[in-house]
Amino acid sequence: DIEQIRQDYWYAKPRTSNQYQKYSTNPNDNTNIDIGRYRIITPEEIQEELKKYVLNIDSIFVGCGSAGSNIGNQLARTDLISNGILIDYDKLESKNLRNQAYLSGSCGFNKSQQLAGIMMQCKDRYYGSNPYRYRANRIEDINLDMYKAKYMFNCVDSLTARLHALEKTQARYIIDTRYHGLDCTILFVDTEDEEQMKYYKDGLEQAIQTFVKDVSVPKD
Repeated sequence: DIEQIRQDYWYAKPRTSNQYQKYSTNPNDNTNIDIGRYRIITPEEIQEELKKYVLNIDSIFVGCGSAGSNIGNQLARTDLISNGILIDYDKLESKNLRNQAYLSGSCGFNKSQQLAGIMMQCKDRYYGSNPYRYRANRIEDINLDMYKAKYMFNCVDSLTARLHALEKTQARYIIDTRYHGLDCTILFVDTEDEEQMKYYKDGLEQAIQTFVKDVSVPKD
């Protein structure tokens, strides 16, 4: 038996080796192998293996809209962060220009991609590739276990996405920022403080329930 962890490929480890081998699920690409040479890979073992490849970074930006783009733009000019992962699947529209840190030339492109470029240019100097990587995906499709950051900026619009990021992150601190018209709420959460984490999680769950009730009430 071989453990399949993704639809397009799977990993197997021969009994006589400690090295995983990658095989495609496409019959045209697949290699004939002797199943008897392999042992079962448990989900727990896969997670332990993935921990060896955890990327230590300064920051994770979940959402690169009004809050995420402006915070990233300003922080990149300081010494507080020097690298990070920017996560947002959305593309920039002209209506976003009034309150987001982008220019008209970025319209039609992915927000996280454009913000990565902006943050890189905010540095006095840089070497090699852009230290700010981007992922044009929904947060639910990202394996946050692969990123161990000092800060996670939870700026995505969706409350359920914020809750998902909270439950999966390995960041030391969470900065939750959201706008309410002209008002702005900022929460700074120490993930090693159980009381703060409970307060933050309970608040998100309550807000989600309130939203569900509001949209379920028929409008007159």
